[in-house]
Amino acid sequence: MIDEKITLALSPFWLADFIEHFVFGYAKPVPFQLVYLMIPLVLRSDSRDPLVALKSTSTVYSAFLDTSEKRKRVLALQLAVNNYTEYTNRAILAYSARGHSFDLLISNVSGYEPKKESYTSHIAKEYFKASRNLGMIFSKEDLAACFYKLGVFKV
Repeated sequence: MIDEKITLALSPFWLADFIEHFVFGYAKPVPFQLVYLMIPLVLRSDSRDPLVALKSTSTVYSAFLDTSEKRKRVLALQLAVNNYTEYTNRAILAYSARGHSFDLLISNVSGYEPKKESYTSHIAKEYFKASRNLGMIFSKEDLAACFYKLGVFKV
């Protein structure tokens, strides 16, 4: 039973939905490297739950770094990035197979709108909102700053 849940949670098609919402929240073409940060942050409940509650004025600092409790949310993120790389690569392939642009910068297909929230489950809504909110706060930072501030130095 646990293996089936893990397989579903790490499905490249499910993770490609996260990428779509992340890019939508970023609101401009996204450096593809940020997807490697996004997936572990959204999949891990200790970082996902606070992402759902972020405000539009939030930053990487206010979301993850301004208190010791918040810094625990990104503890060992480098290890998580390394562990999720294979799944992220597959998700990027599924994302690009949907017709979205993938190069050094990724962007959703022209006219893309996220799925209507009313058509998705409560759990899916949280993942999608966390993805969008993370895109929004990453869009306020330089690419290198996102990695440096979160303690990730290798993808």
